[in-house]
Amino acid sequence: MKRSVSHAVPMALCAGLLMALAPVVVLAQTKAKATTQAPAKKGGEKTISGGAMKGNALTFKELEACLKEQDVLKTRTPALQKQRDTLEAERQDILKEGNAIKADAEVLNQLSERVKAFNVRLREQGEKVKAWKARDEEIAEANRSGPTAERQRKELERDRQDLQKSEAELDKDAKTLEAEREKLGVASFNARAVAQEKAATDWNARSKVLDAAFQSYEDDRVDWKGRCADRPYREEWEKLIREGK
Repeated sequence: MKRSVSHAVPMALCAGLLMALAPVVVLAQTKAKATTQAPAKKGGEKTISGGAMKGNALTFKELEACLKEQDVLKTRTPALQKQRDTLEAERQDILKEGNAIKADAEVLNQLSERVKAFNVRLREQGEKVKAWKARDEEIAEANRSGPTAERQRKELERDRQDLQKSEAELDKDAKTLEAEREKLGVASFNARAVAQEKAATDWNARSKVLDAAFQSYEDDRVDWKGRCADRPYREEWEKLIREGK
């Protein structure tokens, strides 16, 4: 009975979101004043990424929006990772239970093979008993006397004793097998196997949803980087935005 948990390796959090910035709320009068200022010199410009400047300069409103989006992205990062860590811990528990079930299944399979062998012996015993009864009836109906008849009766008696001995051994083995079956808990094993399979299926579904959330985050991060990270902006605008919060 093969049981597994797919999508076992958690998707790594995408690096690249830079320094933490607080949510942006700017006073309307400050915005109006800032947007009317003349473009700054090159020395007064910087990028959110801190890297080389690329593309057109951000307007005041674009900078404000970019900083706000960055803050939102940063809140999504730890939340997603926390979910992934939780799923990974669950995955380990599910795999541990799956391995335990697999080990128990091997023991149960061994018991099953012994039961099969026992049933073969039981059928053979039944055939021997049936043959013995037929011989017993034949001798009784013949009602012969003499040395040959006496020898046949003695052989029949020895066979009867052997059958009784075999019957006792079979009864002992049957009790032993039943005790082992009860000890292993076949019913509880089946319940565990069903529960583990259900847990694995549920885990796979939730992991798939989380993978999609990670991908959505990465798409948004890449989009933000393309629109915001390396475009220059006036340093004093960032100060105004932060002071206005």
